[in-house]
Amino acid sequence: MADLRAKARAAGKRVSGSQRISGERILDIFHKSPVMVYMTDLEGTFLEINRAGVELLGYGSREEIVGAVSSKTIYAEPAERFRFRDIIFRDGSVREFITKLRRTDGEIRDVAITSTARRDEKGEISGYEGFVVDITDRKRAEAALRESEEKYRNVVENCLAGIFVHQKGILQYVNPRCLEFLGYGKPEEMTGRPFWEFVFPDDREFVKDRGLRREKGYVFPPQYVFRLLKKDGSMVWVDMRAAKVTYMERPAVVGNLYDITAGKKAEEQIRYLSRKLIDIIEEQQKMLAADLHDEFGQALTAIHFGLEALQ
Repeated sequence: MADLRAKARAAGKRVSGSQRISGERILDIFHKSPVMVYMTDLEGTFLEINRAGVELLGYGSREEIVGAVSSKTIYAEPAERFRFRDIIFRDGSVREFITKLRRTDGEIRDVAITSTARRDEKGEISGYEGFVVDITDRKRAEAALRESEEKYRNVVENCLAGIFVHQKGILQYVNPRCLEFLGYGKPEEMTGRPFWEFVFPDDREFVKDRGLRREKGYVFPPQYVFRLLKKDGSMVWVDMRAAKVTYMERPAVVGNLYDITAGKKAEEQIRYLSRKLIDIIEEQQKMLAADLHDEFGQALTAIHFGLEALQ
């Protein structure tokens, strides 16, 4: 019996020691966590907060917050606290609650709160506990990215050149100008289709061969002229400049198309007028030669008769 008691006491000491070590580890994790970890009562007064939380809220020490500061005062928008509380009372917890907190120096920080309700012995909610992640830098980066995307989207969509992107020959993007001069109304009418389908049949092999060779790494002049088919079946001349790029993290080709149909027509008209002018000049020369021949012939004949008369 004594042996059993001794073993029980030894086991109890081991359990107690294990619990103490476990508690120390949890406490160490709590204080060293890189994100804010906190505990409040039902009124929002902080009962515990770690060092990361102290720094996030702009205080100098934990003692300045615990028992003295309420979460009511740190929400940049007071209505957000009521929304947070309503979710907690309804669901028992909240995950990734995005809001803004005000530091003691007045600076506003974007945060994501994940929290759960603390309950008393009767099962009633007595407070909250959880952690808060500062996402201010992420929000700023997202805003900067959106601004950059919006800026370049405006440039691309209002560009006077038709712009397209294709991957392995399949169109992924076309801008409004490209739709306009090919006679399409919506991007969906062109995207998802092979680029070669829009090339005039007589030029298709030439353009396709260059495109496939470019994908394999062959170097070609980035600019060349060919014909495209419009939606109504008519033809449009384009001057294209193409380059290899990365689009949606995959290799792609981006091209700029300039409608040069009017210029081509003007060139054809100039060539026609030039040929016409040459024909007219040649005809005039022939007529002049014929006239000169007739006039000299008549003059020589008159001289001949005159000489005969004199003789």
